[in-house]
Amino acid sequence: MICISIFAVLPLFTAARAQAPVSSVNELREAVARAKPGARILIAPGQYEGGVTLQQIHGEASKRIVISGSDPAKLPVFKGGNAGIHLSNVEYVDLKNIQIEGCADNGLNIDDGGSIERPSHHISLENIKVSRIGAAGNQDGIKLS
Repeated sequence: MICISIFAVLPLFTAARAQAPVSSVNELREAVARAKPGARILIAPGQYEGGVTLQQIHGEASKRIVISGSDPAKLPVFKGGNAGIHLSNVEYVDLKNIQIEGCADNGLNIDDGGSIERPSHHISLENIKVSRIGAAGNQDGIKLS
């Protein structure tokens, strides 16, 4: 009976470890650096300094990495910086429930990290709000390159 209880709890513990709640840019960077396929990184509501670069995020087709605001009704706001959020060399990533505003160049920039052999791919964007980007010229709300 005791062995059954331990094994019944083990899958719940493993699933809970895959979620990483964050409430600062440094915690977000650390969670992304540790993220394994299937991870869910949940960003608390609040204002965050823009200019966040997140790179080398590699989910799998059946185990995507999710980076999401924890409450779709109270989005985390990334404000300022050249780009609010820059994703570089990423695959099988879902970015959800985030607001980006007041950036100098681009709101959300997703690129290949300079490698045309291995471009970013299989990126999903859901409930991403971008506003007040750039002063003039070629600035993009969402830039894919």
